[in-house]
Amino acid sequence: YCTDPAALPTPCAAGTYSSEGASACTACPAGSVCLDPASDPAACPAGTYSTSNVCLNCPAGYYAAAAGMSVCSSCPAGYSCSDATTAPVACAQGTYAPASSTICTNCAAGTYSDALNSSACTSCPAGSYCPAGSSAPHTCSTGTYTVAGLESCVVCPAGYSCADPTGSPSPCSAGYFSPAGSDSCTACPTGTYGPSY
Repeated sequence: YCTDPAALPTPCAAGTYSSEGASACTACPAGSVCLDPASDPAACPAGTYSTSNVCLNCPAGYYAAAAGMSVCSSCPAGYSCSDATTAPVACAQGTYAPASSTICTNCAAGTYSDALNSSACTSCPAGSYCPAGSSAPHTCSTGTYTVAGLESCVVCPAGYSCADPTGSPSPCSAGYFSPAGSDSCTACPTGTYGPSY
């Protein structure tokens, strides 16, 4: 750059640049690098950022989907950012991710996620079961039951009925019986008897 027409040009310092005929050097803008003071700034590539003339990789869980970024954005909850050069990817049903995640994680056994981009999973309701990675609760079959938050249904024990899969087994009354897995008690046939449980 030239500040005095009678003096020789002064070279620009590192991290600055100037165009022909400039009377001052310009600081390299954020999101760019100035490797040659005689050239225009070069934008940092996607997946990187710059605040001081050096392109740095975005940390894990952050992204810069465009070139020339001065900061990386935190991956939002419900999304994964395994590639810092692309936009966040929504988590599928049955998975979740807290903010700044690089991957979506399967819902744990006993929980489910029925929506895209979930940040947490929901406890499986009573009367249903949820294996790991469930996108919806599965209703217990006849003769089984569960309390909330289980990955499988429990077979109704012998001597009990399980008409309501969301409740506890009910004992058969005296004069009635049931094999394991029954949803109701049956009257003892003529000539037999059944004690109470």
